[in-house]
Amino acid sequence: YTPYENRLIGSFIHLDQPERAHELIKFFLNDQRPQGWNHWAEVVWKDYRAAKYIGDMPHTWVGSDFINSIRSMFVYENEYDSSLVLASALYQDWVDSPTGMSIENLPTYNGEISYSIKKANGKYIFSIYGDVVLPKNGMKIKNFNGSKLPARVIVNGKEIIDFSENEITVKEFPATVVIYYQN
Repeated sequence: YTPYENRLIGSFIHLDQPERAHELIKFFLNDQRPQGWNHWAEVVWKDYRAAKYIGDMPHTWVGSDFINSIRSMFVYENEYDSSLVLASALYQDWVDSPTGMSIENLPTYNGEISYSIKKANGKYIFSIYGDVVLPKNGMKIKNFNGSKLPARVIVNGKEIIDFSENEITVKEFPATVVIYYQN
């Protein structure tokens, strides 16, 4: 097969199927050849010892597709509804770690965005900042915390009701979003 197919990772993220994206990330990372070189050839064969065509090594188009897909885990532009989608396929253990997680100055079509997420006392504190011009339909935090329905969401000190188990809409920037879940 050709590892160009790692672009499917981003497709599953955009289709709100982060579990499938995570499966593909694991598959593609485990199938790099030669192992330990941290890259993909243009063509990967099941029998990696067979003397067959492998194309360029490393194959940078494959690498750029992987980077674009991984970027979608953190942020992507939804051009269909004019929104900026955040945190749509993060690994839960990244978010739940004692220090939380953060990204800094990630470029988007709307400017650079930064955010941090920290779990504390049964709630998540999601701080969003940067130099973003908020798109028409704001930002959407997608598939957060395993797509569980939050009990309450507070944005910049005000409770909002515009959320579901799959999506929290934020129409202010910068924003501190506090997400509560039932125990």
